[in-house]
Amino acid sequence: MARPPARGAAVSFDEARAALERDSSVRESATVRRRLFADIVAVQEQERRRIAGEIHDGALQAMVVVLLRLGQLKDVGAGSHDPVVVQLEASVRDAISQTRRLIAGLVPHELENAGLAGAVHRLLTQIASESGIECVLDDHLEREPQPGQRTIAFRVTQEALANARKHGSPTRIDVLLESREAWVGARIADDGAGFAVEAALAQVRPGHMGLATMRERVELAGGWLRIDSAPDGTAVRFWIPDGAHALR
Repeated sequence: MARPPARGAAVSFDEARAALERDSSVRESATVRRRLFADIVAVQEQERRRIAGEIHDGALQAMVVVLLRLGQLKDVGAGSHDPVVVQLEASVRDAISQTRRLIAGLVPHELENAGLAGAVHRLLTQIASESGIECVLDDHLEREPQPGQRTIAFRVTQEALANARKHGSPTRIDVLLESREAWVGARIADDGAGFAVEAALAQVRPGHMGLATMRERVELAGGWLRIDSAPDGTAVRFWIPDGAHALR
């Protein structure tokens, strides 16, 4: 029987799926499959933390130094009234803000500090402040999900929100979080322009999770995901096991 990948190994979803398909005993064993996927999730989150650390220590610090140098120019009067220096300073500040948001997206500290609802609330607050979209969170979680399920639920919700904002042009987004018996679930609904679900599922966008990968991630965790879209809006709904049969 194929062994689950060791923690720290660079394992992709394609490699994991191929391993499952090669060994029917693994494919038929929900326990082994979920353990395999738990390792994949852990590796991916570890890689996100590594990338966030490199961005923070490299690009972000370099931009901060540039901003300090521009401030020094203004202090000595060399560029205090130069429109090029003023514009450059504004551009650097904007780049620093965007980089910090990128780092926060890669490593959402609220997920550990404030839980799933707190992390989703921060995402919605950020979307509302940046875009003017009305964002509403309806939190019906009776308990905090286990760490693995919490991470999966957050990442899928994060991607669904990003898709709604970028492609639907909505005026309102509603997110429902809930737990039921041994399950945790979410519903992300918007009133934006709809899309052809099957065509979108077939698309692969480098650097993005994508709808197909969202569904695959949920299903490998033992849950299900459904996407309904019409000209007046889209709803993404998923449930993940979070009890005795969840990832270990």
